[in-house]
Amino acid sequence: LPDLTGAPDTAEWTRYCIGNAISIEESSGDVSLARFTSPTAHEGFDLTGSDAGGSWNGTYTYAKDSETAGTLVLTEIVVGLGGDQVSRVTTVALTFTDFYTGSWRETSTTETSLATGKSNTDQNLGYGSFQMYTDVSLFVGANGASR
Repeated sequence: LPDLTGAPDTAEWTRYCIGNAISIEESSGDVSLARFTSPTAHEGFDLTGSDAGGSWNGTYTYAKDSETAGTLVLTEIVVGLGGDQVSRVTTVALTFTDFYTGSWRETSTTETSLATGKSNTDQNLGYGSFQMYTDVSLFVGANGASR
């Protein structure tokens, strides 16, 4: 059996983590559901909180930093506060208990307007915990509604 303790390396990430549902709980109590759909693509859905019902998708990179830590860099195209499209790049530090559970902390988020090129760095960075599930039906009922 493979050793699933600590942080996965990139090959282990691809084999054991891609395709799984990930419950992301923020320190505020808000919950999202995310999934890495390939070695470079991700998607997610806000289940609770002020953004409930919202969704996102984009590209990402993952790197193992140590035996218990990894880094995600997520890139998404979103609608900014001014209504124009922006490229949002968020760097997330991960601390793994095992491949499927741990904590996360945003270390930087920068949004750049696609129209003007103007950048804004977010100072309100989130943190919380995550847990991966290999069976998404734990979250989605037969009609597709989240539980």
